[in-house]
Amino acid sequence: MTWKKTVYVDNQQITLDLPASFRSKRVTVVVEDIADEREAKLKLMQEAAVDPLYQADMADVQNDFQAIDGETL
Repeated sequence: MTWKKTVYVDNQQITLDLPASFRSKRVTVVVEDIADEREAKLKLMQEAAVDPLYQADMADVQNDFQAIDGETL
């Protein structure tokens, strides 16, 4: 059985309530640095903003939907 739960670090500690079926099981804890991930994603978005291929793709998408922008549902 695999059980996945996201918890947040509070005062350098985490608390998990495991399912009752988790007797004599092995548990692996992976700690992800959210701040590093966020910074990496922001950097990629900043690079995309000046990428000619990305800008061309976005222009194509805008052109595809331009005809229906004025329509109401």
